Amino acid sequence: MAGVVICDPKRRAAYEPLYDIDTQTGASVEIFYADRALAKSFGAPAGWFWWSCERDFPPGPATGPFASSYGAYRNFALARNVASSDKRELTTRH
Repeated sequence: MAGVVICDPKRRAAYEPLYDIDTQTGASVEIFYADRALAKSFGAPAGWFWWSCERDFPPGPATGPFASSYGAYRNFALARNVASSDKRELTTRH
């Protein structure tokens, strides 16, 4: 997955999206701020959201809103840890 991010210098840095990529799997997460118009498309109020992407697949459903980008990232990290432990549990049972 390769991409270029071009930031608009007129846009406030506080609302720029954050990205994290798992170097082993290539899975990525995008933490982004959705204003009222964008959040409405998710059926939610404005705020910070996250969605994860796997290679060659579109982004998953947006999760949020959160009051801060930190809150969104923390929720993602906790969800990822729960999913990882579920996978480990499934593989150790077999």
